[in-house]
Amino acid sequence: MLSRAQGLVASTANIAALTGELLKQLADPIDEIVVKAQRAGEMREDIQTDDIPRLLVMIIAGLTVPGLPPGAHQRYLTLVFDGLKPQNATPLPPIAP
Repeated sequence: MLSRAQGLVASTANIAALTGELLKQLADPIDEIVVKAQRAGEMREDIQTDDIPRLLVMIIAGLTVPGLPPGAHQRYLTLVFDGLKPQNATPLPPIAP
C-alpha cells in the first residue's frame, strides 16, 4: 500500500512519528491479537504488546525507502514474520523500564 502512495509518504515530514501516533490508538486491538497468537502458539512468548507498534514503525520506515528492488517488500516482511514465530527463537533481551 505504501509503495503505491509514495507521494503521500514523501509529503509526510516524519512517517515514523505519524505511524507511531496512529498505532497508539490501536493498542487494545493489538494486545488482543498478540495474546491470541501467543495462546495459539503462533507468536513467541517474549513479544510484548509494545513491541508490535515499534516493529511496525521500523517496517514502514524501511519499506518506504525509494528504490527498493522488486520483491524486497515480500522478502523483508517474510523475515520479520519469521522472527515473530516461536520455533527456534533466541530469547529477547529485556528492555529497561
